[in-house]
Amino acid sequence: MNEMLMHIIIDQILFLELSDDSIVEPDAAVAQLEQIAYCLQKLDQKEREVFTAYIDQYITTENATNQKRIAVLRSIPDSLFRP
Repeated sequence: MNEMLMHIIIDQILFLELSDDSIVEPDAAVAQLEQIAYCLQKLDQKEREVFTAYIDQYITTENATNQKRIAVLRSIPDSLFRP
């Protein structure tokens, strides 16, 4: 999976999850997050592992210190890839 695409996906998830309701209409945010999840659930096991590892790298590389951002980032694999 391309790193730039993973970065864009993560940025979009963070934006949709953390934006105030006045920025993004809540139903639209949920619909878009569901679409992202639907697409990512089609990844095979190896791609899921790569994406999950990239999330950890993203936290370190982006020097993520905001606890809300970190919580969302850490929740992505469980919320997307649980059986």
